[in-house]
Amino acid sequence: MVSDTNLVILHGRLARAPELSCTPNQTTIGKFSLASNHKWTGKDGQEREEVLFIECTAFGYMANRAAKYGAKGADMLIEGRLKLDTWTGQDGAKHSRHSIVVEHLFLDKPDPESQPAATGSSGKPTEPGTWTRPPGPRTGEDIPF
Repeated sequence: MVSDTNLVILHGRLARAPELSCTPNQTTIGKFSLASNHKWTGKDGQEREEVLFIECTAFGYMANRAAKYGAKGADMLIEGRLKLDTWTGQDGAKHSRHSIVVEHLFLDKPDPESQPAATGSSGKPTEPGTWTRPPGPRTGEDIPF
């Protein structure tokens, strides 16, 4: 049997600071938008740029990490899976959009003047921009992406 793969890796900047909420069973949910730019030169020699805004949702440790260190404009690399959201609008029309469920994230090192030091699973301070694996059993390689 062959398994399907749903893996997305994105690099961009936070278009808005992560917004936190909580499920009834106290799981943290972080929602944010990532802006990813694509630049190219057209046949006419003109430089062009396309900006794609991607809605992202992180849970638990990753949501807290995004909210703690992620400010609007922060550089972020995420790994996750693509999800299709569908809903019916107030006018009765059906709508849909793709979003990313974040499984891993890496933030550019924030300004040390404005951010407290993070601690790793050992309780020792780590640099905020370094990769830290969430607490819990290991499920594979310790590779951030």
